[in-house]
Amino acid sequence: MKIEFLKDGKKPFDWITFKLEGVDVAFANALRRAIKNEVPTLAIEDVNITQNSSALYDEVLALRIGLVPIVTDLDVYSLEGPANKVSLILKVKGPCWVYSGDLKCEESKTKVAQKTIPLTWLEAGQEIELEGVAIVGKGKVHTKWSPGIAAYSYDEKAKNPVFEFYIESHGQLSPKEMVERAADVLASKATDFAASVEKLK
Repeated sequence: MKIEFLKDGKKPFDWITFKLEGVDVAFANALRRAIKNEVPTLAIEDVNITQNSSALYDEVLALRIGLVPIVTDLDVYSLEGPANKVSLILKVKGPCWVYSGDLKCEESKTKVAQKTIPLTWLEAGQEIELEGVAIVGKGKVHTKWSPGIAAYSYDEKAKNPVFEFYIESHGQLSPKEMVERAADVLASKATDFAASVEKLK
């Protein structure tokens, strides 16, 4: 197996491209799926609303907040570890636009990945006060936990195809970390499978 980095940039989101050689379509697709569905990130799952006099129903407001990408330090937060959730506070009074960047967290490393996502407009006298509880999850459960986009292309007629990957982050993780964490997931699954086969002997 050989990996060759090609280029990176911002679009405005971080992205990278690389070539992967010495594997088949099954492996390339497993890597693509692992990047999108198996790499854990933080996302707001529970919203405790104290005040909402905006034009949005509580449920609609909670849905919008749940889709805001949150920068995730996987060396701190994990699915099974004691640090698997964190709270963000939103407290705004109108008249003004309410943006994703208005969500604040006391944890210095935890912040929204994109600050300019519009959530709603508040007229004079309207206000929102709530707590969003973000937990660690995976994209295979809900797309709000998916760290980004993963796609590849290759020459179907080639005897030994060269797979060219394009990875774009939503902001929770860097594209490089998305690939590295996905590789760890595949390695762990392979180890678990080998152990299960060994037990059958």
